Amino acid sequence: MPREELISPDGLRTDGRRPLEVRKITCRMGILPRADGSCHLEMGNTIVLATVYGPRELSLRPSSSGIIRCEYSMATFASTDRRRRGKKSDRNSVEIASSIKKTFESVLLTDLFPNSRVDIFIQVLQADGGERSAAINAVSIAMVNAGIPMKDLIVSCSAGYMENTTVMDLNNIETIVREPQLTIAIYAHSEKVAMAHLESKASFEIFENLMAVAKNGCMQVFDVLHSSIEKYSLRLVASRDSISTMGSRA
Repeated sequence: MPREELISPDGLRTDGRRPLEVRKITCRMGILPRADGSCHLEMGNTIVLATVYGPRELSLRPSSSGIIRCEYSMATFASTDRRRRGKKSDRNSVEIASSIKKTFESVLLTDLFPNSRVDIFIQVLQADGGERSAAINAVSIAMVNAGIPMKDLIVSCSAGYMENTTVMDLNNIETIVREPQLTIAIYAHSEKVAMAHLESKASFEIFENLMAVAKNGCMQVFDVLHSSIEKYSLRLVASRDSISTMGSRA
């Protein structure tokens, strides 16, 4: 798509959003009962499923702290973009998995579960930009669902610079443009940066702007995820109260 069409004269993007607006986010926790934690997350048209297993005891070698493993994959039907396929796509998946692993190594309290392992599995079911951010957000919620101790909740968002405008939470059309793009993950309460991934070179001024906009986007994401956690917790409490009431009547 020509660059002049990415942002309209009215300041609207291709999907109707304003520059400083994240896509609609929906989050469902605990959808896979066999997993210790799971999350189905949608950011716009990007859909990610994250599952977490553990902590599980290591049988081969002792470890003073927990070990994290991460696998990231994209379903064959997730995108019609041929450039996502083949060896380049495999290398990209390995890089994203490694990045997410390091991000959660910094936030999980692995000292509390020595000689154990946490396995993270991420599958992109539909790709429309921001897959790295969506994956991190889904894993963060899956960790909460699994009850694995963390220093803080990790949230992620992207930002890009195009047509002299900085926009947040890029969709697929916007990621194709070869302009500076930044994806970050932060600790939700301290706003400390846990991960930063920059594509294309950027001046210091543009980078600072991208960082500020991406952090703003992270906090918008946090509001949605925090609300989802609260609603899930309230449903659990209501369900347990209902079971307890039925038991006392029996």
